[in-house]
Amino acid sequence: MSCGVGFYRFNNQCLPCLVNCAVCSSATSCTSCATAYSLTTIGSTVSCELNCPAGFYRSNNQCLPCLQNCAACVNGVTCTSCSTGYALLAIGSVSTCEINCPAGTYRSNNQCLSCLANCAACSSATTCTSCQNGYALLSVGSTVTCELNCPSGYYRLNNQCLSCSPNCSACSSVTLCTVCQTGFSLTTAGSVVSCVATVPPTGLRLTLRSFVVGNSVIFQGVSINQLPAAVLQNNCNICNNLLLVTMVINPAINVVTTVEYISNSQYWFLIEFRFVNAAFIPAFEFKVQLNPIYANLFTPQDMAQNVFGRIS
Repeated sequence: MSCGVGFYRFNNQCLPCLVNCAVCSSATSCTSCATAYSLTTIGSTVSCELNCPAGFYRSNNQCLPCLQNCAACVNGVTCTSCSTGYALLAIGSVSTCEINCPAGTYRSNNQCLSCLANCAACSSATTCTSCQNGYALLSVGSTVTCELNCPSGYYRLNNQCLSCSPNCSACSSVTLCTVCQTGFSLTTAGSVVSCVATVPPTGLRLTLRSFVVGNSVIFQGVSINQLPAAVLQNNCNICNNLLLVTMVINPAINVVTTVEYISNSQYWFLIEFRFVNAAFIPAFEFKVQLNPIYANLFTPQDMAQNVFGRIS
């Protein structure tokens, strides 16, 4: 005796298959389904389903299991959502669900997303926390990347690119600059080599506009083409001491010399020679140069300049 469609034989009886089974071998094992239904195997039970359940995808009239920990998928290697606690990880054409994102990725909105190039680990799309071998962390603003070579203005230490001192374009440590940015010059203070603002040769000039007031001779018009920013800060509080004036002829003359910076004057100075207890003003010659105590603010070429004035 043979049983009809939708039944199976057991102990000389024809018993009904599961609902929507066309053919079955037992009460829990369909072998083909009614039209539009798909075979679905869950444990030891093979049923026929109109829609594949969560964790399965449809292929050739079968509901096949997704990869482990997938809540939904479109095929055997592409998860589209994960079970609670897992995150989607896409590598090439394969999308899996992982409890922990692997090296080179970070977790965001239940996805494992790729770090920046050459990151071994990161906390976001723009923040590497460690680098692949041979690379060094570089922090610029809110972005931390991994670089094979540290850029200008940085030096490498313990697999990190660290900033040189201000205005330094190359250095071997934070206290040892080797090349300065344009407009700055190297200066040494003890074991520290840093960069200070410099200008083209100052063009120290001395006009011969002088006049006599009592026992004083005043030269109006020592000027400097441009002063470095480091000199002008704090309202140019060093300017009155910026020039060194020495007598060249008659150095023993009893004279008091003062230098006054004229503020807001494009770097002009007044030099006054006041003769003490003198019945008349004698002939004399003097030299004006930048004060050596401020040599770190100027170039050697600046410091070598000098100008002369004479009264006869």
